Order: sequence, then structure tokens, then C-alpha cells
Amino acid sequence: MFSTSQSVVLLLLVLASFLVQVFALIDAGIRPAHAYLAENKLKKPIWLLILLVAALLTYALGGSFYSLLLVTPALVYLADVRPKLQPYSRRSGGGSGPRRPSSGGW
Repeated sequence: MFSTSQSVVLLLLVLASFLVQVFALIDAGIRPAHAYLAENKLKKPIWLLILLVAALLTYALGGSFYSLLLVTPALVYLADVRPKLQPYSRRSGGGSGPRRPSSGGW
């Protein structure tokens, strides 16, 4: 059906989409749960489930063209949700941005 060069290109695209999905899944996992609620986004477990299912289906479908469509949830997360969650992360420098008050005794 496909020539060898077309198959290689498709495989590279599927691999790239899978890597984007894994990056989005890891990023969603390290963001604090309260940030999702504060920014009026879906809850953290729901995003993790959506991204995990998409990544697993991409892996299961292998080099299929349909697996390229499964990168959509990761792209939505990276373009819409992630930028709004970044100020809540401890990794963002400077100490500015909304954060939950610590429960420490100070």
C-alpha cells in the first residue's frame, strides 16, 4: 500500500506524536491538582486519564495513520492547559504567581 519512504515518514510522525503525548502526560502529572481547579480546567485525574488512554492507543495502533489523530488531546493540553498551570509550578522561578499557602507553622 505504501512505499518504503512513505512508511518511514509515517513511522517517524507516529513516533513524534507518541513522544509529544508522553511529554504532555508527564507534564500533567507534575502539575499541582489545585491549579487545574483554580484555572477552571478539567480535574487533574481526568486529564491524566485522557492523555494516558491516547498514548496507549497510539502505542497499540503502532504505525497506523489513525494513531496520528490521537495526538490531539496532548496538543490541546500543551496549547491551552499547560500555559495556565505553569505559574502554579514550583519550577517556575522568581516566586511570583499564584500558589496555595503552605500549611507550615511560620
